[in-house]
Amino acid sequence: MFTTRPGTASPIQRTFTGVDVFTVFQDVYLKTTKDPRVSNIVKFSDFVGELKVEAVASIKDAKRVLFRFDRAAFALKFLPFKVPYPVPLRLLGDEAKGWLDTTYLSPSGNLRISRENKGTTFVLQKETVPRQKLLATISQDKGVAEVMCNDVKNVWF
Repeated sequence: MFTTRPGTASPIQRTFTGVDVFTVFQDVYLKTTKDPRVSNIVKFSDFVGELKVEAVASIKDAKRVLFRFDRAAFALKFLPFKVPYPVPLRLLGDEAKGWLDTTYLSPSGNLRISRENKGTTFVLQKETVPRQKLLATISQDKGVAEVMCNDVKNVWF
């Protein structure tokens, strides 16, 4: 994770800004469920676990998503339960609310540049699992072998 405005980052963002040993990603479920949510996840490692900060979300217009963080917890592999985030998000009031604008979405939908209410800009690349890629390739009537070989080339080189 990288930010050009470290002073505007949340305490969670400041912890992980510029650190290469963590994987930071975002799950966005707006139309697929009755409970639209945005989740920001910091994965420490496959052996340690992750921190998941979740927000209830709504679509304001074609480019803006409104959100309010409402739950957060550490899921550590060595514990059989989740550990709640130490600060109850409801106590943060307006600090737990915000918006996320999509400023660019690639034609394939795999790359998104977004800006949030505090000025942070995110560049996000959609992770496509091989099964999804194979199904998309078949549905678009492309050469499966060619697409999968190119994918392997892109991973290794």
